[in-house]
Amino acid sequence: MEAVNKLMEQYPPEVLKALGLGPDGLGSFHGFYSFVLVYVILCSSIQGLISGIQVIGKESARKTCDFLFTKPVSRIRILANKYLAVVLCIIISGFIYFGVSFIFANQYGGAFNHKIFYLLSFAVILTGLLFTALGFCIGCFLKKAKAPVFIGIGVGALCFGLQMLANMFDERALDFISPMSYINPSYITLNQKYDYPLLICLIVAVILLTLLGFWRYQTKDIHSA
Repeated sequence: MEAVNKLMEQYPPEVLKALGLGPDGLGSFHGFYSFVLVYVILCSSIQGLISGIQVIGKESARKTCDFLFTKPVSRIRILANKYLAVVLCIIISGFIYFGVSFIFANQYGGAFNHKIFYLLSFAVILTGLLFTALGFCIGCFLKKAKAPVFIGIGVGALCFGLQMLANMFDERALDFISPMSYINPSYITLNQKYDYPLLICLIVAVILLTLLGFWRYQTKDIHSA
């Protein structure tokens, strides 16, 4: 580990920030965990995007929406049930990750701050919900979501790039336009709390994206062919 830390010291501070390395580097449990969590959050974001797009994407791609909505149930109710099912899956995935991480964390020889660990682990669920809402909104605006995986990976990579720029230049304004910066592992490790203005932005974004998706699909023409 000392060799790794010495290697990291040779990189400029901006590069280390872009990679998600906090002030502790990889020499402590929280430094290592927050670094790994950056990429776990990336995976969770892509999962949320793909799942959100697929809320109605499969029916659109297979041209079965007209059959689905001929049932004696409102369009909004069907969409809400499918969306809530996806949200539940994201939450369950987050808790599974938390459980596995907690087991491995307890195998760590040294002491660690449980509060920081809980905040960092819960960040996976929060970010997953944000990108699920974003994917859902994107899916509702697309005429046919034929490649949700490619869309999810592309949007996720773009947001990850924005996060790296926000970390590198340390500009507050960039944090607000970078969805993955709303939950910053390095900030949590350093301050033992979330960045509340950005957390509020995350909550507002989830609500607005969800409402926008429902509004769009309510007014959207359903094509059977």
